[in-house]
Amino acid sequence: MFLFAGGLRLKPRHAVLLAAVLVVILTTAYRYYSYLEAPPQTLEQWDSNFRKVVALRLDNLMYGVIAAWWAHYHAESWLHLKGVKFVVGFVALYLLSDVTALGDIGLFASVYYFIIPALATVLLMPLLSQWQYASGWWARAVTHISLISYSMYLLHATIINQNILVQLVPTLPVPQAVRNMIGLLLFWGLTILLSTLMYKYFEVPVMSLRNKVKPPSRK
Repeated sequence: MFLFAGGLRLKPRHAVLLAAVLVVILTTAYRYYSYLEAPPQTLEQWDSNFRKVVALRLDNLMYGVIAAWWAHYHAESWLHLKGVKFVVGFVALYLLSDVTALGDIGLFASVYYFIIPALATVLLMPLLSQWQYASGWWARAVTHISLISYSMYLLHATIINQNILVQLVPTLPVPQAVRNMIGLLLFWGLTILLSTLMYKYFEVPVMSLRNKVKPPSRK
C-alpha cells in the first residue's frame, strides 16, 4: 500500500497519509466481508476468528501512523485540548474494556468495535507525549516495562500462560483462592523475568546490528 501511494508521485507526507487511510478502509471492509461470510456465534469464535486475526486488525497499526503524522505536521492542533482528549480517550477505553458488556457479538463487535480503542488510544497520546523525564524507582520501573513490553507481548499468552501456568497451577495442593493468587504472582513474575532476559540477550543484540551493517553505497 505504501509502494502504491509512493508510485502516485505524491509528496512523502501525503503518500504516507494516503497509504495509512487506505489500509484503514480496506481492513475495515475486509472485517465486514468476513462478518458477512461467517458471523461469530460464540465469544470464542469472535476471539479466534476476528480479534486474533492479524489481517483483520492491520488498521489498528495505521491509527498509530496517522497519529504520528498528525503530531509531526500539525503539532498545534495535536496538542490543542490535550486534557479533554485524554479524558475522552480514557473513558472510551474503560467503557469498552470488556466486549461482553456490549450484550452481543454481532456486527458492531465484529467490525467496528476494534476502531474505538485505537482512536481512544490516539486521544491519550497528545497529553502523554508531553510527559518529561523523571527520576526515582517509579520512573525506572515504567521505563523498564516500556523497554520489555514487546517481549512481554510475545511471551505472556503462549509461553508463560498456556505452556507453563496452565500445566503447573492446577496441580498445586492448596485451596482455589490461594492457587489463583499464586498463579497471578507467577504470571507477572515470570512474564517480567523472561521478558527482561529476552530483551537483554536477544532484542538488544539484534537491534545493535543496525549500527554495524552499512547500507550499500549508491553509484
